[in-house]
Amino acid sequence: MFPDFVWELTSSWSKPLSIRTFVPGQGQYLDMEGAYQAGLVSIPPMETCLAAYLAPSHNQGVSGPTLLSSKPCRFSSAQLEKIYKAQGNTAHALSSVTMFQTYKAMALAELADQMPQEKLLLPLLNEIRLSSDHILCVSRCAALALGKGMASTVVVQRHLWLTLSDVPDKDRAAYLDEPIMPTGLFGQELDIIQTKFEQRKKQAEALCCIIPRHDSRWRWLGLEHLYWLTKQAKYKLRVALEDWQGRHVFAEYDSFHLEPESDWYRLRLGLYQGTAGDSLSWHNNKAFTTLDRDKDSYTGNCAHYQKGGWWYHMCAHSNLNGVWYRGGHYRSRYQDGVYWAEFHGGSYSLKKVSMMIKPT
Repeated sequence: MFPDFVWELTSSWSKPLSIRTFVPGQGQYLDMEGAYQAGLVSIPPMETCLAAYLAPSHNQGVSGPTLLSSKPCRFSSAQLEKIYKAQGNTAHALSSVTMFQTYKAMALAELADQMPQEKLLLPLLNEIRLSSDHILCVSRCAALALGKGMASTVVVQRHLWLTLSDVPDKDRAAYLDEPIMPTGLFGQELDIIQTKFEQRKKQAEALCCIIPRHDSRWRWLGLEHLYWLTKQAKYKLRVALEDWQGRHVFAEYDSFHLEPESDWYRLRLGLYQGTAGDSLSWHNNKAFTTLDRDKDSYTGNCAHYQKGGWWYHMCAHSNLNGVWYRGGHYRSRYQDGVYWAEFHGGSYSLKKVSMMIKPT
């Protein structure tokens, strides 16, 4: 190895975290037109919508750069961004070297054509031309290796974000191997995911209407069915609740109907009476929110935090489509159980619940 090159290469190794290296006049070689469009300035940014979904506590309603949820992951991500930026600077410099060498080779070829064949300097000139060709070949090898390194940096950054998901290891390769695009970390894969989701959603809705599924533990009539049913006559609603100690309570509302899908199945309730306490009137006149349709009054999506679809406000006093936790009291980052706040509070998941309607 060339000693001066090795010295320059290892000059930052004494303090790898904090040292800053600088070459006088480097700016004119690193500031190149088209570098941003080629993705050589910074690592592709994480898509804000996916960041808000995977790490909502750090990205919901927050402007500025996206953030991973844990400090170790944020440190790793910041180092990857530095690595990619250094690789990008190397690509700038290598591009400049290639451009200069190409110009040099063209100039030498023109000089050789103009030089008489009997001149004694011609063999030396040919040697210089040959060395320029070798340098261009080496530059090509370096560009290929550098491009592979930059791609690997992006793959590791994608992997950091995917650790926040439940995507199985066997399925992660598809996300990690997506073509790299300067505009976003996961590139066109997000559009593909959204398209697949819409297709599956339409298919599931069609099957639900044609062939209703039977489940001995869980039945949900469906908002569209409820809308048409409550449109035909006046109905009242009775909510029956049972806790894990066998205690039964109820909440009854003297009128109940839903608005059409164009108004997001907005809830319309009458007056309350019962033994459970009123944990639904707070949701009166609210639209139905799901993961893909955020219609609540909160800055984030309540369906994400509450793990269900409901007539969320900011967010819930009741959550009967939440996670069914066995045993009652549960521990979770958010209040996402099957709860009725006036009956045991939001950190108690009920054993059985039912919502029943009948004409008045």
